[in-house]
Amino acid sequence: MRKNEPKIDTLEQLCHDVAEEAGFDLLLVEWTADGGRQVLRLYIDSVGGVTVDDCATVSRRLSHVLDVEEVIDVAFALEVSTPGLNRPLVREADYVRFSGEQAKVTLKQPLATGRKRLQGELKGVAAGEVSMEVDGELFQFAVTDVARANLVYQGDF
Repeated sequence: MRKNEPKIDTLEQLCHDVAEEAGFDLLLVEWTADGGRQVLRLYIDSVGGVTVDDCATVSRRLSHVLDVEEVIDVAFALEVSTPGLNRPLVREADYVRFSGEQAKVTLKQPLATGRKRLQGELKGVAAGEVSMEVDGELFQFAVTDVARANLVYQGDF
């Protein structure tokens, strides 16, 4: 942990509690530098969808909790967002829910084939192992081996 960097576990728990209390699922928490500023970015979701007002509500509530708890001691921007069209895949349940969809996955370490980046159709998950078809070839990897994964939007605007 770098100097002035908040404890991610503590941040994630606070964010989870606030999102859940407001009636939303917390998909992802990111603490990152963006354009020279520190950013705490949350992605929330719910079965009925998420509006801009929902994001603002969670942002206000979380801002208050973070002020009270004093877990961040540097200036930062708070961003609360929906997962969007290129939704991040974080939990095993995400891979199950979006089976049959196109996704882009970056692994922490290359597979035996040497591939570290995959783009193709999610085929399912069994015992923590994701199956993904890429150019007619089936690949399998552990959910825990994923560095980053997102759905790939296929529609028109």
